[in-house]
Amino acid sequence: MPVKKGSVITPFYDPMIAKMIIKGRNRVEAINQLATALEAYRISGIKTNLATLRGIVNHSAFRIGNVNTSFMTDYGAELRLEEETK
Repeated sequence: MPVKKGSVITPFYDPMIAKMIIKGRNRVEAINQLATALEAYRISGIKTNLATLRGIVNHSAFRIGNVNTSFMTDYGAELRLEEETK
C-alpha cells in the first residue's frame, strides 16, 4: 500500500517508507532536480534523514562526483546530521 497524505505509520514501519527517483539529461541537471525535490519533500510525524540528504546533495564534493564509501566519514561533520521531526 502506498504512503500518502493521511497514512498512519506504526512503530513497526519499514524504515524506507518512500523512494525518490530523479532523472535528468546529465548529472548536473539530475542533481539540481534532486536538490529541488528534497527541499520540497515533506514527511510529518516521524524522524527522517531529509536534512542529511539535503546536505549531501548540496555538498561540493558530491556535486563534482567525489563520492565513495567514505563520504560520510570524510564530510559527515560538515552536514546537518540531526534527524528531522515535523
